[in-house]
Amino acid sequence: MSIGGFGLVGVVLIVLYGAMALAGGKGQSLQQLHDEANKLREKPETVEKAAGVYRSIVETHLANEKVFQSALRELAQCYEDANQPEEAIRFLLKLAYRSEAKGRQDSLKDIFAKLQLKHPEAVKKVVEEMQMASAHKREFVTAVPTRSLVDAIVQRKDKELRQKSLEKLQEMLAAESSVEDKRSGLATLRSSLTAKFDRKPFRTLVLPFLQSKDAQTRMLAVRCLPSLEAKASDLKLIAPMAQDSSSEVRQSVGWH
Repeated sequence: MSIGGFGLVGVVLIVLYGAMALAGGKGQSLQQLHDEANKLREKPETVEKAAGVYRSIVETHLANEKVFQSALRELAQCYEDANQPEEAIRFLLKLAYRSEAKGRQDSLKDIFAKLQLKHPEAVKKVVEEMQMASAHKREFVTAVPTRSLVDAIVQRKDKELRQKSLEKLQEMLAAESSVEDKRSGLATLRSSLTAKFDRKPFRTLVLPFLQSKDAQTRMLAVRCLPSLEAKASDLKLIAPMAQDSSSEVRQSVGWH
């Protein structure tokens, strides 16, 4: 019997009944049952019982797989009927990248291919949107302060350690350092501003970062500069950044 109408209902009932019987009315998940089977197989006298549990898990999974395939097709059709093909495309693309869907790529490809044939412009639009969102996410992987430097700078007992740490921080913020070091350096500096130290050398280092090609570096520079004994002329450089191409930079300007 094909999976549709009563056939689909039958499969659902089988899955539900199988899962309930397997769990023994305890409300256990398949993972909990798998863990239980692992314990059973540790003892020779319960190996057969463990095999029974493993077999039931496999059979339940296969039944669930049939329901999944049918639900996926019906879901795409529902979006079609509601005249929302973009939502179907967006859902399928996101699902394809989920780890638990890796073994179901063929089914996803078949449904996606039909949508692409029928709605090529919608597919193009959604793909471009997701690519832009992905690029933006990669761009703003949050810079992490170097915790050992922060701790060494804010502590009060060892002045020599603080000075060496400040010098290390200046190296991270040097013009020739990598973008990653600059980001981390700015994040470290910002986390260290509760300590008392000479801000002037850092003002000189941070000021050029307002013109950086890297958006996160600009953002962090905007957030740090006002606390570095900035001059009025320095702060005037921040105001135009309210029109920056990066939303994070624009939001940072609004803090001041």
